[in-house]
This record gives sequence, structure tokens and C-alpha cells, in this order.
Amino acid sequence: MADILARLRDRQPLQIVCMGDSITAGTGLPERDRQRYAVLMQDLLRRWLGTEAIACESRAVGGAKSTDIRAWVPRDFVGAAPDLLTLWIGYNDKSNAFTRDYFKRSVLEYIDRVCRATHGQTAILLLATGPGCGPRFTMMDDYAEAIREIGRERGLTVFDMHAHLKAIGREELQGFYGDMAHPNEDGHRLIAEALCEFLVRAAGIDTPKPVPPPVPQVTVGDAHAWDFEAGLQDWTLDSPEISLDADRAASGRQALRFHLQEAGKDHRRALSPALPAIPGQRYDISAKVFPEGEPAGAYGLYVMLHASPDGSDRYTAVLPVKGRALVPGAWSPWAGRVQIPEGAGSFRVMFWAERGTVAAFRVDDITVTPVAP
Repeated sequence: MADILARLRDRQPLQIVCMGDSITAGTGLPERDRQRYAVLMQDLLRRWLGTEAIACESRAVGGAKSTDIRAWVPRDFVGAAPDLLTLWIGYNDKSNAFTRDYFKRSVLEYIDRVCRATHGQTAILLLATGPGCGPRFTMMDDYAEAIREIGRERGLTVFDMHAHLKAIGREELQGFYGDMAHPNEDGHRLIAEALCEFLVRAAGIDTPKPVPPPVPQVTVGDAHAWDFEAGLQDWTLDSPEISLDADRAASGRQALRFHLQEAGKDHRRALSPALPAIPGQRYDISAKVFPEGEPAGAYGLYVMLHASPDGSDRYTAVLPVKGRALVPGAWSPWAGRVQIPEGAGSFRVMFWAERGTVAAFRVDDITVTPVAP
């Protein structure tokens, strides 16, 4: 790692490869090849150090576990060895109930295989496994400590991504995530800046951090709100299990109710009317959600993009806003921010439940608020 820091100081060519799972791959981003943290790291380091000789790419695969990346080493390290490897892994290991000790042994084996495949030519920067939202805010603590232990035992550099993100706060962190697992665009920017600052400071470089490039000016879009007091207000409900209900509402008398008594043949959706899309415009999307009990399965708030101006075509992409609520029997405010990408002609707000979800919950007071440039 000392050689990597020296090369940064001297502005020498540097190839960085970011490995991991869907977090590093950029799942959930509308334009992940432009927005994931590996790409943002490259851009920021180049501007900060004043050189185009730094290349940074993600080779991460969604769904990957530590056991998978171990098996993929012969595929991932063919040809010239990268100068620096960053590793953020663990979310799917936890989903598969790998113990802390097994996870640690698996990561150690991965490190050994990378060292053999690259003949020791690749430095490794470990990222202490970051938290997620909801229960994942604390569930990843033991994995993060396992990564820290590996760093101490093997003499490897560790950037404590876990501590960096947890310091933001449990509630505040949700604004940087599109769901329980995946950072949104702001989250990837936060991660990239943290990694770049760590590397630059570790290298002893005192060049000031560059000012972000100016954000292109866009026309501010319109605000929209639905409280369902006047009926569905042009919303479309694609399942008889979704209805307008007057038994309980966050405000007024009516709210949407999802009453999913068994797994369905398809996903269940409530869709707003198509709204004009302004590429580059950011919107804060919010809703209030009331879970009637503990759900089985997934549901969430999304933005659905269309190429056509009236939303008459098949959707082209779906942007996550917020994952499922965690407190049964209480109204929970949900909020998230999305940016309309190039090529979008219209968008809809969508409340979605996957086909296997069995749950009862209500949705009310949905808003779309443009964020001024």
C-alpha cells in the first residue's frame, strides 16, 4: 500500500479495481455506468490530482458472496494485475446466514487467491462491510469487525466504511439509500468522496479538494400531491387486492389499502398518472405508510420511467425511492430523492408489492416535490 500512496503523490499511472456485490456494481442506479462509486472515484481523483493517468473500474457482480468471488478469481484477474483492489463484501453472505467466522475465513481465502493470481503485485484496500438500512443497520456489525481483524492480522489497510456510514445516523442514512441494501446516487457520491479523501490524506497530499463541477441548469418541474380525498385522482390499481379505503387514513378520510392475503401470480402495483419528465431534474418523493402487521415479502415506493411523454409505452427503468416500513400499527413517513435521467419522457410514482408478498398496509399523502438546481 505504501507504493500505491507514493504513486498517488507522484501522480503516476494507477489502475484501481473495485470488487464486491450489487452495492459496488451500482444496482438501483438509473445510470450505474456513470453513477456508481468506482466511476465517481476516478473522476474525483483525476480532478484532485490533476492527472488523467488514474483508472478506476467496478468488476462487482450483483448477488455475489465471498464464496463466489473466491471462485471467480481466475476469471477476474487475467492479464495485467491491477495496482490496487478495493473490496466491499458481505451483504449476501449475511443473507445466506454465514457465520462471522466462516465469513472471515472466506475473505481470507479470497485474499490469498488474489495474491497468488497477481503474484503479489496488487495492493488490497479492505472496506469494513458497510451497514444497510432497517435491521441491516446493525446486522453487519460483526462482519465489519471481522474485516478489521483481517486488516490487523494480515497488515492490510482497512478503510472503515462501516463506521463512516453509521456515523451519519440510522434515520439520516436512509436518505443515501434506495432500499435496505443499495446506496442511491447521493450514497455512491458519498462513498466515492470518502474513499478519495482517505487515499489522498493517507498519501500526505495537501492539495485542496476540488470544487464539484457545476450542475447543469434545468427547468424546475411541477409539484404534485395525492391525498385521495377526491378519489383515486387518476391513479391506476392493477389488482383487486388494492383499493381506496375509508377505515384509516394519515390525513382526511381515505387512503390506498393493499390487502394481500396470499401470493399472487404477478406483482401488485398502484400507479400515478404519467408526469412530464425533465432530464436532470431531481425530485423528493414522499408518502406515509401504515403496515397493519408484520409483512412477508417486499414492497416499496418507486419511480417508473417511460420514454414516451404520455407514459403509453412500456417502462424503461425503475428507480427505488424507499423500502418497506418497519413499525406495524403506525404511520411511517417515507421519503427519497431521484434524478430523472436522459432519455426519459415521462414518469410515474409507483407503490409496488412483489408477487410473493403477503401483507396488509395503507398508503397516503404521496407527494412529488422538485428540488431547485
